[in-house]
Amino acid sequence: LPKQTPVNIRRFTEIPPARRAMCAIMDPVIDLPWTIELRKPIGNKAHLTQLEPNAEEQRRIEDVSTMLIAPNNDMSWRTFVRMLLEDLLTFGAGPFEVQENASDERPFFLWPVDAQSVRVNAGWKEGSDAFRYSQGRGYYYGSLGTPDLIKFHDDELCYMKLNPRDSTPFGLGYAEVAFSTVNAFVGAFDYAERRASNNTPNFGIFLGE
Repeated sequence: LPKQTPVNIRRFTEIPPARRAMCAIMDPVIDLPWTIELRKPIGNKAHLTQLEPNAEEQRRIEDVSTMLIAPNNDMSWRTFVRMLLEDLLTFGAGPFEVQENASDERPFFLWPVDAQSVRVNAGWKEGSDAFRYSQGRGYYYGSLGTPDLIKFHDDELCYMKLNPRDSTPFGLGYAEVAFSTVNAFVGAFDYAERRASNNTPNFGIFLGE
């Protein structure tokens, strides 16, 4: 299932008002400090205090922190997160590829994926060997007629959603809502302009007695 999203939405996010609004959301999020910690006790153990990590847990915390600081050999944390937030705000999805790493202490390599190119396999089931996501590589990565050249299993792609709903497997981005609103306003204005310019005023003809 490809998401029926107009390619114009990507261009819409490049105009100054939309870009300013997106940067007002993305920049503060990117600048937020973060740490990796042990999960606090939950359930019947929720009353317990936060435990200090042991040597093995501390090593894993450091490895995951290193992975997020440098998700792959080409990107930093800021570059990686900005790409995810860009697609999350635009298309309501922030997918990234997960690849096992054996070259250093980082457990995985993380690679951002164009959200508009990702398709969801409606026939996928939990525990099956079928692929869950695929990528159609066409013009602007959005052509519906292109084949699924790249397939991802459930453990190979993480698909974050903004405004998830049970009526669709896709999220809903802020830019999609803004684009629909602006498009409707422009359409209504164009219709009103044509009606006003083509309107004929009421008049009468005096034919005498």
